[in-house]
Amino acid sequence: MFFQGETKKLGIPLFEYDLDAQFRCGGCTEYIEWVDYFLGFLKNEPKNWRNNYSFTIVESPKELEKIIPESREKRETSRIIAGFCWPWSNPQQDGSLVNDVVIGDWSHPWNAKAVESRSYKPENHPYTLWANTDVGENQIGCIYSAQGFEFDCVGVIWGEDLVWRKDRWVSQKDKSKDSPVKTKNADTLRLVRNAYRVLLTRGIKETRIMCLDDETRDHIKECLVSLKKS
Repeated sequence: MFFQGETKKLGIPLFEYDLDAQFRCGGCTEYIEWVDYFLGFLKNEPKNWRNNYSFTIVESPKELEKIIPESREKRETSRIIAGFCWPWSNPQQDGSLVNDVVIGDWSHPWNAKAVESRSYKPENHPYTLWANTDVGENQIGCIYSAQGFEFDCVGVIWGEDLVWRKDRWVSQKDKSKDSPVKTKNADTLRLVRNAYRVLLTRGIKETRIMCLDDETRDHIKECLVSLKKS
């Protein structure tokens, strides 16, 4: 190669790196490929990843919420994130956030919005404050705030905007509060699948999910069982 010859002439060592490699989810490529396969982006099922990455299903948001203190005790980072199935309110006049994410008697606010007319430094952006400071532990992140961040452990609330019906994924536009998804000619199925692809790959060591739709939850459990047998 040209660069090898030139660097050799100059006495400069040349190192080659595979740019296809990535380190999301602790470098567990099989888990990331499984997410893509599971959501219908890949045709071939990847190798079993269960020994290299932790993925569990819980039955309630209160159980999912335990991921925060458990991670804190281990000096690890964690956050709860969710599909965009609830409205995202502006702060109240006193600056407090509205508990928009409501599941039965459990409720929490989304993280603070970024004001479009305001410029932020990276360290004081609302999404950074949510991800990197204690205030974020009580707030729920969405697709917009979670992108670009990773945590040791992530709890995912799987809403009713993407559900499994018989043998396929179905998008339920009426269950979404995401503006691009609500657009008249939007490819809603691809948009919501992409959103969950992001949410499911924010964890470095562990992902826990709580699914609101029974059939979808059963489908996920079946896929995990079949994966164990492979």
